[in-house]
Amino acid sequence: MASFRHRHRVANGYFLWEVLLVCTIILLGMTVFFSYIGRHDAKRDADVLVRELAVDIQRMRQYSMSNGLADSDNWNISCSKERYYVIRQYTIQKERPYPKGVTVIASGASRKDIFFDEKGRPTHAMQVTISVPAISYTKKIILAAQTGRIRIE
Repeated sequence: MASFRHRHRVANGYFLWEVLLVCTIILLGMTVFFSYIGRHDAKRDADVLVRELAVDIQRMRQYSMSNGLADSDNWNISCSKERYYVIRQYTIQKERPYPKGVTVIASGASRKDIFFDEKGRPTHAMQVTISVPAISYTKKIILAAQTGRIRIE
């Protein structure tokens, strides 16, 4: 009986196909992990941009109402194709580029400036549209001409 065990004993080690299977599983797992880590979340970036732009617009409205000198101490926001600027008397106070994959359209123009009078009303009704075309996601910042109310839809 001892000789039977000796002849059919399994050798220590693994078959080549077992090693290849384990390597394939590890590589597949690493591929999924690294693609998840490197993923670009454009929807989140668009939401952050909407909130930041709305806060900056509200801040410009507050500045124009608080000092009562909207004509002489003018603040404005200039939305261009690639970024927006917060400007005080022709001096750039803040420059914010748009995230990759996010587009901003200010009332259909290539560049749009937002001004407020001393009562906090914009010079005209306006809509700023932030979108991510790749996933059909859109948010709007709407400025009411009569009240100066700023809302996000």
